[in-house]
Parts: sequence; C-alpha cells; structure tokens
Amino acid sequence: MPEYPIPTYFNPIYFVSPVTGNLFRCESTWRGLHSIRAVRIGQPETVGDREHTQTGDYSHVDLKTSNLRLIESDDEYFQLMRAWHKTYAVQQVTVPAGTYYMGDPCYAFGVSEEGQKAWRLLMGSCDLFGTQMTGTWGRFTIFASRTFCGDGTFHIEGTDIGLMVDAGVFGLVPESLLGMFPDNDGGWLHKVTFRDDFVFSRDIEKGELTIGQFKIRF
Repeated sequence: MPEYPIPTYFNPIYFVSPVTGNLFRCESTWRGLHSIRAVRIGQPETVGDREHTQTGDYSHVDLKTSNLRLIESDDEYFQLMRAWHKTYAVQQVTVPAGTYYMGDPCYAFGVSEEGQKAWRLLMGSCDLFGTQMTGTWGRFTIFASRTFCGDGTFHIEGTDIGLMVDAGVFGLVPESLLGMFPDNDGGWLHKVTFRDDFVFSRDIEKGELTIGQFKIRF
C-alpha cells in the first residue's frame, strides 16, 4: 500500500479517480478516516461513505482501500485543472456599475440556516460558477468564477490586499446583499465602487481573473 503524506488544511493532498476523472482534496482525518472534498466533479461518484454529486461534497474514506490515485506533482494537478477549466462555456461577463464586495461570495451569506439555504440556491443557479459566471438569489445577481487552485489567499496585483477564499469561488457581491444576513463575514471581503460598467473575465492559460481594473491570480 502507498504511504501518503500527512494532509493539513494548508498542505492538502489531491487524488483523482481513474474511472471518472473526478478530483478530490484531502486536508484532514476524521476518526481514522481521511476527509475528502470534491474539487471537480464531472459525474456522480461514490467515494467512501457517500456519493459526490457536486463540488464541495465531503466524504470520509480509507485511502488504502479506495481506488483513488494520488496526484504526486503540482504539474499534474495544474494540467488536470487547466483541462477542466477550458470546458467552461462562459469566460467573461459585463457587470453593471455600482458598489460591490470583492472576494469569496460565501462570506456574504453567513452561517445561519437561512443564509446557508440562500447560498445553496445561489450555487445551484450557476453551475457552482463553473460553466457560468452569473448566479442569482432572489433579486440579487452575483458575479463570480471558480478559482484555479481551490481555496487560499488571493492577492489583488499591485496592492497589499489579500482575500481569503473558502468555497473555491472568487467574485463580486452587491453591497445591498450583505444587509440580508446580519451574521455575514463581510470583513473578509473588499469593498469597491465601479463608476461605469466593466468586464469580469477569466484567462485559463494565464490563471488570471480581471475585474475591471483589478487583476487576481487564481
């Protein structure tokens, strides 16, 4: 049996399914089992104690008895992610002028049951911001993209601003949305005003998001 490195949140290890090509992130253990989170799902697949149907799904699995294959190099990981991102149908969208909060949209929804329900509805409206870059919840429109590398800290080029990502998504939330969920984590977001309509685009080859005048490596 292969010996796996010890995974942590900041030093995760990645696995790919040889059957489906689905990609999984392992960052911790739970009662002796590894906690696996789906990073990229092309088709539903049962891994460990539950079925994965979308990005973000968790399961607990004994890696020694699973058929998942360890991704042993960063090069292989990036090749897999680049191929996946190239299938995205939408690569840019025009965003109306206004005031937005930039960063991971999940922080705007808080952790209450109501907020989490709204978050799930948003993500269901936009294919998890994979093939689409526009999602809706109620009267609100959110503009975002899945990141190239999952979670972490993403820096706005030319500034000292680093924004945390915890849901694998980076984008823009309308200012008025934050008032809907008082327990929001808006402190993790960066407030910015755009005086004119602007383009939000993603360049898979460069691994770069462009949001108006801002550039973020993703």
